[in-house]
Amino acid sequence: MTAQITEVHTRSGGLYSAPRVHAALLRDGHSCGRRRVARLMRGHRSHRLAPQARTTDHHPRPSRTNPT
Repeated sequence: MTAQITEVHTRSGGLYSAPRVHAALLRDGHSCGRRRVARLMRGHRSHRLAPQARTTDHHPRPSRTNPT
């Protein structure tokens, strides 16, 4: 079971957490519980990667200037 979890997690680029890995395993025809997947992922150190920070400073014109 750990091999299938690692495969799904690697296919996702490390972005899938336990619920998504569980759903992918069910789609692939494997029978398992979400909590078991989470436990095995914790034991195997297959954690979801944190998303990149989003910035909102892509405006063509700033709303105000910085007085210096």
